Amino acid sequence: MKQEQEYEGEGISNNNKGYNDMNALIIRLDTQNVLDHIRHFLEGKQERVALNKDGEPVMITKQEVDPKANTKGVYGIMAWLQNTVNTQVVQGNLQDFADLDNYVFNYRMDLAEYIMKNLINWNVAPEDYSGIIDMIMLQVKPFMSRLVKNKERESYANTIRHTESKGHTLKEKGGAWKVKGMRS
Repeated sequence: MKQEQEYEGEGISNNNKGYNDMNALIIRLDTQNVLDHIRHFLEGKQERVALNKDGEPVMITKQEVDPKANTKGVYGIMAWLQNTVNTQVVQGNLQDFADLDNYVFNYRMDLAEYIMKNLINWNVAPEDYSGIIDMIMLQVKPFMSRLVKNKERESYANTIRHTESKGHTLKEKGGAWKVKGMRS
């Protein structure tokens, strides 16, 4: 006795916690906005929305005040920051807030020493020295707090979790498998 089964259809279930793509994860891990704020501060620039000749809004960067450092200084400070404020670092792990406090203290001291050694080369005014470090640390400490107890990694796990299931409905008709649209 020959049996045939006919493929009738397929059901697909998709669940990724309300996110349709990786945009939420990109927003959470992207450090460019933090770095841009610091760069603009060092360069004495500010971004703002303006209207172009067609009346459409566009972002422009305008020089507002004298730079806090010369081009070489901005580059040096930004290189330092890009090596610590990046998507790979945020996936690290600190056991508790005492570890964070130690990390931030050492980071501040190392950054202060790095800038102090280069004050003259980078054309940093002595009166701007503390303000530069304070401004950077206002951005760095909250960013680094994401490393405590690995909570950042846990929280974005749901963002990237994707489950999918597929089911096939088959009808029995005999001893062979037959899929609609396929020739035997």
